[in-house]
Amino acid sequence: MKKIFFIMICHLLILSAFPQNIKKGFKQLEKSDYEKARDFFSQEFRVSGENPAANFGLAVVYADEKSPYYNLIEAWSYARTTEKNIKNLSEEDREIISEYFANTEVRRSSWPANKKMMQAIGAIEARMIKYIREENNLQLAYDVIEKFPDFRYYRNVIHIRNQLEFRKYEKQNTLEGYLEFMRKFPDAAQIGKAIKYRNKLTFEKVKNINTVEAFETYMKNYPGSADFGEALKLRNAAAFKLAKQKNTVEAFDDFITKYHDALEIPEAKKIQQQLLYEYAKKIQTLEAYNAFIAKYPEGSQYIDIFNLKSLDLGMKFYNTSGLNWNNISWSRSFDNNGFPETAGGLAITAINKYIVTGNTIQNDSLYKDAWVLKLDENGKMIWNKVLGGPYNDSVFMVILNGDQDILVLGYTWLTPDSASREAWIFKLDNDGKKIWTRSLGKWDISSATVNSENEIFIGGYKKNDSLENKYSLTVINNSGIKLWQRTYTSTGEINDMFTGIDGNILTGGSKWIFKMDRKGYIMWEYPLELNDSLTCMNRLNDGSIIAAGQRDSTHYFFLRLDNSGKKLWEKFYSSDGEIPSSIEAVGNSGFLCSFVSGYGRVLTYYNTEGNQTKRVEIPSAIGIKSFRTDTGGNLIIQMTTGENITLLKNSGATL
Repeated sequence: MKKIFFIMICHLLILSAFPQNIKKGFKQLEKSDYEKARDFFSQEFRVSGENPAANFGLAVVYADEKSPYYNLIEAWSYARTTEKNIKNLSEEDREIISEYFANTEVRRSSWPANKKMMQAIGAIEARMIKYIREENNLQLAYDVIEKFPDFRYYRNVIHIRNQLEFRKYEKQNTLEGYLEFMRKFPDAAQIGKAIKYRNKLTFEKVKNINTVEAFETYMKNYPGSADFGEALKLRNAAAFKLAKQKNTVEAFDDFITKYHDALEIPEAKKIQQQLLYEYAKKIQTLEAYNAFIAKYPEGSQYIDIFNLKSLDLGMKFYNTSGLNWNNISWSRSFDNNGFPETAGGLAITAINKYIVTGNTIQNDSLYKDAWVLKLDENGKMIWNKVLGGPYNDSVFMVILNGDQDILVLGYTWLTPDSASREAWIFKLDNDGKKIWTRSLGKWDISSATVNSENEIFIGGYKKNDSLENKYSLTVINNSGIKLWQRTYTSTGEINDMFTGIDGNILTGGSKWIFKMDRKGYIMWEYPLELNDSLTCMNRLNDGSIIAAGQRDSTHYFFLRLDNSGKKLWEKFYSSDGEIPSSIEAVGNSGFLCSFVSGYGRVLTYYNTEGNQTKRVEIPSAIGIKSFRTDTGGNLIIQMTTGENITLLKNSGATL
């Protein structure tokens, strides 16, 4: 019994000594006697490793830069334990710590001890992450990651670790090193740099090998490499070198076919041209001469360079566009001396030549001009013309009359002020020579067609005094002289026009479809539903009319009429924000409709009964302007891509 009583007395004495150690520890801290303070706090810590006062005291000892024990990692270890157990701080310890703060604070605060302790812990945490950032010590970063997985700045330390590791591999600068870094630290922010360096070092090896096969393997494995373009050039150069070594027509044919976007194509063609010419002179046969002429129909170096450039730009665009259409014959992008262009309309002649219009900036002018190009079936430029006045000009539509003259519609600005804008039309002959140009006054135009008399019907709208849009028509003859003009009392806009199989004019207004003769007399009319708004219209190959538009805000509709205005069928679909913008007949199988939506363009095929058969979504960065089917039944699509006008030819009408 005496022994038990003795043990209890000792235990009580020990317990009564605990606060004394804490108090002595903080008193020693006030004197900056870190060694004694550490001893007193350590005695308490050995008794209870969770004691918040002892842990806080040790945190202060290790966090003070003047302390011989200065170690922020150790300080944070004790600070974390303090933070976890601060609610267990005894009242006596709280008073001791409050007195410590009162005696050491530069500026006294009325905050309670708990709050001051948490503020001090926060300061230790901030100093530690700052220390880690500035120390550039890889082992230190690893220590923090290992010891403190719940550290508030854990992700920052991971990032610092990755950065320091990457510096180590950068100094090594070996292919194997970068591969190891990518394998060890796949989520590092430096992965992009590692990939860049890996690609660069691999490319240097490939350049030393300098074979077509080596470059093609590199391009296949690293399609996103910064050196991809250079690898492409060097691959082409290696292939060209092989062709020159063989020095045969067949070898250059093979090079030109396989590497059609190579920079060496002009030189390859010149060499092949000379070989063909020498062959033709030697055997002196019609077949040999025809072979030479067929391979080199271009009339000047300019046209040759222009076409090489358009194919190079076009195929590079297509290969990176994400379109992935299997039936593309070619893609050509047209660039006017590096200035930005936008597409402005497409027409196809009776002998399958393509008339491309757009908007460009000529030389270093501040103002836009109209740009007209004539292309052959392969997209090669035959001629091109830039037209316009001294200020802004823009075009959006091109049509052909019965003589295959070119009529281009748009707007011209008479002064730099946008209020001076007027509707505009000009006419070129088949060789690009300007015949006449006319300003049509201040109104908004949207569509045009030509009848068998080569009279030009232009539709749009004018605003009245109440700022209401009123259907408006202007008709001019083949010489550009105005024949008549009419503005209707009905509110709306003419959105589309075409010439029917009987030579009369079909007109689609936003709320009204009608047919008129060449004098403007209405032959029949078809009013739309109250909630319908027509947006586009065209003629199918059997002469019937297909119209499309919006039905309220949630649907779009298709309406098919025969040539007498009788409704054949009508269908509507949920729109999901898609609005029909243009229609083109696709042989006898149906029609293709382009839609505009908030997320880009959509091309959708329909059969003659208005049933959807195929849907093709277009990347939002691509702006489709127009599409036509040529005399061979191929689909030609005109678009604005970046700062170029691009033409895609699809083999057949189905993408």
